[in-house]
Amino acid sequence: NNVNCSLSPNCSALNRKDCSTTTNTCGACKSTNLVGDSFDSNSPCYLPDTFPLSTFSLSCSSTAECKVPRVCVDQSCVMPGKNCTNHCSGHGTCMFINMNTGLLVPECQMNDEQCVAKCNCDEGFMGSQFCELSEDDLVLKQTMRRQVLDNVEYMMSQEYP
Repeated sequence: NNVNCSLSPNCSALNRKDCSTTTNTCGACKSTNLVGDSFDSNSPCYLPDTFPLSTFSLSCSSTAECKVPRVCVDQSCVMPGKNCTNHCSGHGTCMFINMNTGLLVPECQMNDEQCVAKCNCDEGFMGSQFCELSEDDLVLKQTMRRQVLDNVEYMMSQEYP
């Protein structure tokens, strides 16, 4: 299977491995020392905080006043929230799930490894993670894969009867 990576972002700038397994999506964080989604994602990976938060301003008027990766929201430096990759391809709703309980939660912060952002696909759409396929597209892909496997099986039976 070839993955289309033509619309993937600059993965290196996000501290992620190059796009290779998920359509238009960077790979995992480049290093286990980085914090970020542990699966293919277009969200950035960061070094964990190495300084006490008290050495940085908790109030702000712009993101430039906050320690990376924090952002300025309502005049406070906060950890950014996770989002669904590719915004569910415009065919679903982003939901946040606590991995320990399996329950929905209102949001996930970037540094929360126990929380994941997952797409809940609209009716008629599905896909590995991003609701990128219509039901017809999925059936077509499955049919083509089945044909390839059938052909390989046939060739093997001819070579090794």
